[in-house]
Amino acid sequence: MKLSLNWINEFVELKGISTEQLVKSLTLATCEVEDVLKPFGDLESLLVARIESFEKHPDADRLNICKVFDGKNTLQVICGAPNVRAGIHVMLAPVGATIGEGLHIEKRKIRGVESSGMICAPAEVGLELLFPEREGILILDDESLLLKEGLRKPEKFIGKSVAALMDLNDTVLDIDNKSITHRPDLWCHFGFAREIAAIFRKSLKQNPLLVAAPKADKSVAVPTIKIRNQAALGYSGLSVDNVAVGPSPLWLQGRLAAVGQKSINSIVDASNFVMLELAQPNHAFDRDRIADTIAIDCSKKVNKVETLDGETTEVPENSILILSEGKKSEAVAVGGIIGGSASAISDSTTRIFLESATFPRELIRRTLSRLPLRTDSAVRFEKGQDPAKMIPALYRLSEIIGALNPDAKFSKVVSDGDTKGKQNRIKISLSFVQQRLGFAIKPEEVQDTLERLHFEVSGPGLNSSGKKPGKPSGEKNSSGKAAKTSSRKANAQSKKDVARATKKSNQESPSSELEFSITAPTFRSQYDVSIPEDIIEELGRIYGYDNIPPLPPSPALIAIPENEKRSLEQRWKQSLIRGGAFYESMGYSFCSEEENNPFGGPGLRILNPVNATQGRMRLSQIPGLVKQAASNQNRFDSVRLFELGRIFTPAAAMAKDPEKNLPLESNRCTLIALPDQETILKKDAFGEFLEIRSFVESLLQAFNITVRLAQCEQKAFYLHPGCQIDLWIKDGSGQEKLLGKGGLLHPAYAARFELKRSAVLFDLDFDLLAEAVAQTSRKSFYAPPGNQPDSLFEFTAVLKKDQSTARPAEIASSLGIPEVREVALKTIYAGAPLAEDEMAVSYRVRISRKNETLSGNESQKILDAIVGALGKEGISLRS
Repeated sequence: MKLSLNWINEFVELKGISTEQLVKSLTLATCEVEDVLKPFGDLESLLVARIESFEKHPDADRLNICKVFDGKNTLQVICGAPNVRAGIHVMLAPVGATIGEGLHIEKRKIRGVESSGMICAPAEVGLELLFPEREGILILDDESLLLKEGLRKPEKFIGKSVAALMDLNDTVLDIDNKSITHRPDLWCHFGFAREIAAIFRKSLKQNPLLVAAPKADKSVAVPTIKIRNQAALGYSGLSVDNVAVGPSPLWLQGRLAAVGQKSINSIVDASNFVMLELAQPNHAFDRDRIADTIAIDCSKKVNKVETLDGETTEVPENSILILSEGKKSEAVAVGGIIGGSASAISDSTTRIFLESATFPRELIRRTLSRLPLRTDSAVRFEKGQDPAKMIPALYRLSEIIGALNPDAKFSKVVSDGDTKGKQNRIKISLSFVQQRLGFAIKPEEVQDTLERLHFEVSGPGLNSSGKKPGKPSGEKNSSGKAAKTSSRKANAQSKKDVARATKKSNQESPSSELEFSITAPTFRSQYDVSIPEDIIEELGRIYGYDNIPPLPPSPALIAIPENEKRSLEQRWKQSLIRGGAFYESMGYSFCSEEENNPFGGPGLRILNPVNATQGRMRLSQIPGLVKQAASNQNRFDSVRLFELGRIFTPAAAMAKDPEKNLPLESNRCTLIALPDQETILKKDAFGEFLEIRSFVESLLQAFNITVRLAQCEQKAFYLHPGCQIDLWIKDGSGQEKLLGKGGLLHPAYAARFELKRSAVLFDLDFDLLAEAVAQTSRKSFYAPPGNQPDSLFEFTAVLKKDQSTARPAEIASSLGIPEVREVALKTIYAGAPLAEDEMAVSYRVRISRKNETLSGNESQKILDAIVGALGKEGISLRS
């Protein structure tokens, strides 16, 4: 959001406060200031000049040689604008000026003719918002330079800066919107004026919310207002006759342009002006195009509305609609977001209806999450506005329209709903304040700070102005030195001194515990200040967090016990990152119904989704991770991602009793790997799978978990039917449980997400894994290493291509031979001289006996036992 300091200066005196000081104070106390801008900075270096005469350039058909008077001298300037003529007043950039994006004006020859300056067009000096659609140079005589002081004639300003003629010198602060999203009152110039006045101990010069109501004319008809189904907190309006829609005066256009708003016409500009000044969105309807009854209701179905942006917008159900109810009910606006074209102001409009309303912010947010629209009005309404500001803003808008249309006649104001707002009342003790802030703030300073923020404060021993009798407040000290000096002395004390000062302050009051009774203003009560901690924040930020002394905490520091599950998560992630070169992905827990359906149903519906396309809680991490891999496949040669997160499974009887049947939240670890270009060229996707499978096995072993790989009992639709395995581990009772599945991603499933490469995917139950680690961590796994080397031998089994490669290893391991330490898959071969449906799978067997060397006969017996077991299963060895 952009703030014009000229605008703010109308409400609070900024003289004596440098821009740097203002930016620093706002950043420390209120919000982040991202930038300081000079929206019309070029105008200072431009001169108002008159073209005395011109002639065609002898060597260029489109150029003119102009004689230009700058107030002192007549200069020769080359100009190529088609609208140049003698006798007009223009903007001249003299030699030495810098305009636009660093264009430095120098004396130079153009096609052999010397030019001493540049006659400027609006876009060349940042005036395109003020003077749009102007072709060629800006002719000042053709513009209505109407300021609040009256019409200005350019001939009286020859030789002076263009800034002096247009009075547009301004400084604009660019505020980070995220830093004020909790402060609806700050989304305007007057809100910041109040804030600045509080920070710098200044009084407001004027309050635009105290404008008197316009004189009502009984001849002006005003519609009836009806709020239905709590679609609005409050809604007010009045009609205005005898208006003329046309260009806005320069002062109004300048105010809007300074903060990045384009001028539309006098009525719309006045409406935008009030919104930017008071944070109260409003709207103007053509009175002749709406009926005599205006209803505000929540739509019960999807509606199509022709909006002001020229689009046909499908408004979702339960959105706020403004209805014109005549012979038929017609939607003339999407409440709080955008008006409809059917009731829009046009150049022929002479009667208007002005709307000022307050809408429930939750309804606005819900509609915005399902619409591509995000207007300035909607941004303010979704933060939550103060109903008490609704009618005063309408008076302010009437005042501006009346100034632009002296013959305008106004109706009475009609309203429905809340027009008063609310004021939260909070009780808070001095000891609570001092303990939370960490220093001995004095009662009078508490009162003074809050009253500067427009809170009402009372308490025992304090007079009506909030100050202790006979104690100077320091209110007249604009720098705040008197109040800060006393506080800094208290800050110099130790913790014991702070406690002693707190006790003394309490004893000075008539009661043993001084308690403040605080009433928040309406503009802070709606969604902002409501609990004692909010008061602490107000006191701390205005006093200055940087002024609070850093003191060590009084309680003893006790080490927090280690969270074993969180520790496991960190160790597991580090192993994936360092050992497997995986990158962590953190996806949303939200997804679409289409993504959930293959995994068992639509999933839990989110009542107020952030995005209409993500209205369900995910049943699996797989779709989100595959999408992430697809979005990275063209950026990196090799892609390896993992996500450790939660999935949400609805309880079976949840519909009957949602309170008792909460969804099951389980933790999963999902891995996906896309091979590099060399592997793709070799068409060795299976090799990538073997590598990842081996890594997962090793990783589990590193966490003292023995895993058994087996052919899938139940095929997974998302994995290739010829390459998928189950991973089994034993729980604490020794019972085998399914840890997860792994394999090559099914090409058809990959194609849904436009994944162009083959991919390896493993999906593991992390809760089960954590349980297994917790069981094994209670046992000691240390065993002294043997002093004899291992013996290795290999065998090659001939399998059908539809057989599991894990089966031979399972058979060898199941024999229970204590000397067999490992049976690992080594290579897979398919091709001649094997049959088309066969493959040769080689395994390496590692055997050893602690502190004793195995003889050749013993090794042969072990090999014979494995070969015999394979033969009984019908698995032959390749000779």
